[in-house]
Amino acid sequence: MILVAALVAYTLLTMFLAPLLLGRGHWRIDRPRLCLWLWFALFLSGLVSAAAAIGLAITYGIEAHLAASREDWLVPTGGTVLAWISLGLAGGLLSVVGTKLGAMIIAERKLRADFARLISTAGYRQETIAGLSVHYINSPRPLACGLRGRTAEIVVSSGLADRLSPAEVRAVIEHERAHLRGRHDLATRLAALSCACLPTLIASRELHRATLLLTELIADDAAARHCGAGITASALAKLSTGDDHLFHLRAQRLLPA
Repeated sequence: MILVAALVAYTLLTMFLAPLLLGRGHWRIDRPRLCLWLWFALFLSGLVSAAAAIGLAITYGIEAHLAASREDWLVPTGGTVLAWISLGLAGGLLSVVGTKLGAMIIAERKLRADFARLISTAGYRQETIAGLSVHYINSPRPLACGLRGRTAEIVVSSGLADRLSPAEVRAVIEHERAHLRGRHDLATRLAALSCACLPTLIASRELHRATLLLTELIADDAAARHCGAGITASALAKLSTGDDHLFHLRAQRLLPA
């Protein structure tokens, strides 16, 4: 029971400490890769700790029930209650995770199919950059995204290509290539699943928010290394809108103070 209590305490500690330690300070903007790694190290270790605590609680409850004598009714009763509570908690969590994950997979497949139809109907040019297919589609909306499926692809809209110079478009492509190469889709999917399953938990919401921001900053840095900080910052600044100042802030981050 001491080990179970210790595992539960560690799980709670990661839930409360992660937002406090990793959600503050300018260092996380300067070193987004390290910050993202620390977020998921705490998150995954807390997840393993919680799973181990539930498993040990079930095992302890069953063993206590089997080992107790008939005269000592309190121990087997307590063990049975502990085992059933732990089983119910595990079953409930697995049910929620399965439901949310299934909905996410269906939505992602639909999105991938929608983009495939868009490429086939509105595509006007295709090129290969660093082994990746880049598809240009006719759309006034400035858009660029990396798609994963049987093969990784990048989609760029005419609205974006017309707004930027060729060098800036290449920076955007390198940004999306960094997302694909770094498997940022897995990190964002896991963070989104955590937030969907535990929406009231501050740690889950902060993990999701931090993952979305940090993966963008990591991709910005990769684009800046390939195309230059000035070109990448210029592309971000041109894509900034009055409603969303994040692009402008990301552009300022790449430029020397």
